[in-house]
Amino acid sequence: MLPGLVRSVRMPCPFGRPRRQSSRTSRHYLALATAAAAPLTLSSLAFSGQNPAAKRQRARCGPILQCCAACEEGQATPESLGHLRINFCGRPAKGYTPIFYDDPTVNTASVNAGDYNLYVGGGAINLAFAKELDLPRTNKYQDLHKVLLSAAHRTPGQLLSSSEVQTDNLQAELGLLASFVRVPARPAHSEPDAVGAAFLHIFGPQLRPRSVKNVAMLYVVGPKGTGASGGHGPTMDSNAAFLQKVEEMAANALLAVAEYNALLGKDTHAGLPRVEEVQFCLVSGGVYMHPESSKVDVAAAIVRGLWHGAEVAEAPAVRFAYDSSSFEDAVARVARQSL
Repeated sequence: MLPGLVRSVRMPCPFGRPRRQSSRTSRHYLALATAAAAPLTLSSLAFSGQNPAAKRQRARCGPILQCCAACEEGQATPESLGHLRINFCGRPAKGYTPIFYDDPTVNTASVNAGDYNLYVGGGAINLAFAKELDLPRTNKYQDLHKVLLSAAHRTPGQLLSSSEVQTDNLQAELGLLASFVRVPARPAHSEPDAVGAAFLHIFGPQLRPRSVKNVAMLYVVGPKGTGASGGHGPTMDSNAAFLQKVEEMAANALLAVAEYNALLGKDTHAGLPRVEEVQFCLVSGGVYMHPESSKVDVAAAIVRGLWHGAEVAEAPAVRFAYDSSSFEDAVARVARQSL
């Protein structure tokens, strides 16, 4: 077992006031997934509370995750997996998880499952971002991404700031304070590729959607499996290789935010907001998904990647968007596999 992975204690909720978006909590989903897989040894001191039913419900989670007892029934529940701090948005009352909430308690970046062609718009969540940000059908994000990506391929495995390339006019038109890009480290002589890239765009205060604490969009490009139902870009024949790329993408995305946060003490980046939490959606779990994968497979690969990315200092917490309980089940799966 990896050190620090398994703990269950009563503790204050580090995410502030819990949300009331779901009639079923993440603990419900984790409990069901865990109980279905295997019985777990439970310490009688692991949980506290006066409600016997609530005690039994918490007990079914077992000592897999660090449960926040301050978050009660009907509310999303923070957990932790090693150094990775996790929260779940919970099932929304209708439709999909909001891209940005009206009342975040911490500075938040929301993940956009971007396209290989690097535009903001098109369809699905990428289109929802364009609407949320009130962007015209044709906007400058694609041009900005192309400039940043070209420069980032010269320094793979490390964050590149837009201050190092000529992007001021593009950023000004988009209302951005700054932009950053990180591409995963690649084998020598490999072809430059957008797959796995992460672009962090910091909004100006006047253009932050819904709340001044909604500070950024984290645009990521996931892999596409051969036989996937849609999307652009090269495809991957092997499902195992596809899931490995999903994991790599997620790790790179969290590392991009952690490295950004580490820059904030420097004079060159004074005045920029710290990103305290990233809302992560099921990247490559829709039209890009390999036909041999399931949503839970993709979610588990994302969780593993984020777990690795969270091992560095300054890593933010992660809040998972609701997608048929895929992330709740995936967190339980990854925790079980690590016992």
